Amino acid sequence: MNLGIDRTKTTYPIKTMLEAGMPVEFSSDAPATAWADPVKPFVGIKSAVTRVAYDGTNTGDAERIDVETTIEFYTREAQVVTRIPKVGQLKEGYHADFIVLNKDILEIPANEIDQISVEETYLKGKVVFQRETISSIN
Repeated sequence: MNLGIDRTKTTYPIKTMLEAGMPVEFSSDAPATAWADPVKPFVGIKSAVTRVAYDGTNTGDAERIDVETTIEFYTREAQVVTRIPKVGQLKEGYHADFIVLNKDILEIPANEIDQISVEETYLKGKVVFQRETISSIN
């Protein structure tokens, strides 16, 4: 770690910021991405929830937050900052932009979150992406 283990544990003090009443939001837009896999927000979600680096180093477990809060930071709270209207929530009057995952992010072990994949993507309620599935012929 370039900062050293002790200083690394104090970087991105999300829980401390929340407790102090500071607004927090996350992004999956470059350059605010996890370097390990910049196109997958699941790497960042796992990092916020576990506070464990790719090599197993503890990066400050006192600053861990739960999965639900992390998802909220990527959705509703991110909309607060961007001010893009009618996105960030699934509710009446909003665009119905959402994804379908291959696993339940709220049920799997935190150390597996980065292995989640998007199966379908919907924009304004219409499917714009579907992962191809391979079916076997018996």
